[in-house]
Amino acid sequence: MASDWIHELRNAVNAVSLNASVVRILLLQGNTAKAAGFNDEVIKACERCRLLLDEAPPRDEGAA
Repeated sequence: MASDWIHELRNAVNAVSLNASVVRILLLQGNTAKAAGFNDEVIKACERCRLLLDEAPPRDEGAA
């Protein structure tokens, strides 16, 4: 169902955004080791986005 796919994609994009924000804060604090761990989560979430986009439901060309 398209709404489930959109929900999953939004979750993955949100994970990218939130984890990237944490990485930024940690780097500003000088905590590079912990930032690296959160950066791994950013990479995983980006990969999830890529996989979800590969599974995109067909577009309804008649929709506005």
